[in-house]
Amino acid sequence: MPIVRLPGESNRVEVTISANPSNGVFQAQLYLKNTTNLDNSSIDDWILEGDISRLNAYGNQSLCINDRVLQKYCYCREIIQS
Repeated sequence: MPIVRLPGESNRVEVTISANPSNGVFQAQLYLKNTTNLDNSSIDDWILEGDISRLNAYGNQSLCINDRVLQKYCYCREIIQS
């Protein structure tokens, strides 16, 4: 899946991934934060900006969990076993 640099944003990217076994498609925006340590060495950190979005429907894949936030990520074991 692609990593797209956002127009006019040299330190921001949009990442889209596909997960198995659910075939879930997720998208997030990240920004690069450059920090300097006490010894003047530089560290680049990618920071999640906002929420991770699920781009496709998950239907009954997450019936085993009641947490609305986690439902978009969950793929219940019962589905795999059936």
